[in-house]
Amino acid sequence: MGLAQQVAQQFNAAINSGDVRRVMIPAGVAVAIVSDGAAAANAYAARVAIVAAAVITNPTWLGGVTILQDTLANADYADLQIGTGTVAVPLLDLAEFSFYKDVAAGAGVTQFKQSYEMRHPIYIAGAPGIVGRIRKASAASATGITPKVIFYNAVGA
Repeated sequence: MGLAQQVAQQFNAAINSGDVRRVMIPAGVAVAIVSDGAAAANAYAARVAIVAAAVITNPTWLGGVTILQDTLANADYADLQIGTGTVAVPLLDLAEFSFYKDVAAGAGVTQFKQSYEMRHPIYIAGAPGIVGRIRKASAASATGITPKVIFYNAVGA
């Protein structure tokens, strides 16, 4: 894709939004991304496959994430990193999303939802797999989040 085509797609994605299709993937059950007790506080855990290769549209734009559920401690800072490739062969880290959960102990909250829409979507060529990993401020534990990834496709269609 040439520079002129990329500029045209950026215009369509950012301004001419009537030509954009917003999708959340995975379409079914979201994948849990946990630190699995192996990562120390403030260290990234192993990557987890969110979307298999050839599932997303070519080309597409990373638009954000929605965190559907969490198993974090009552108060915890965490970062979610989204990248391309596979768990074994990560290609490129694209974006990080930071969030904070503050729920009083015993409040009975079992779910929350937070959405993060990127101001400037990130262009993804091809149809690579999408992976994610988490780091959190609390000590190593099997806690984490369950996100879905927001993509913009059919830009200019």
